[in-house]
Amino acid sequence: MTMTTSLAHWPHLMDQLCAQFQHLDLAVLTRFRGDPQKITRYLAQTHDLTVVEAAETLDDWLMFQLNDYRLTPVGSLFECNSRY
Repeated sequence: MTMTTSLAHWPHLMDQLCAQFQHLDLAVLTRFRGDPQKITRYLAQTHDLTVVEAAETLDDWLMFQLNDYRLTPVGSLFECNSRY
């Protein structure tokens, strides 16, 4: 999912993300305005994951969301350049 596509669906995706990952706070995600790096770090911190694990988890989760929108993935939205 491209960043433009995911931002277009961001309000719905935030709700789904909070439903899937119980320790996420909708108010915090709202402040991030769809910034994938901030979301990845936040998921890692709140769910005891490394940044790399969080990025992979979010990519996997987003692939399932693509089915709802019938979209084709283009690269990774939550790419991680960290060496954690």
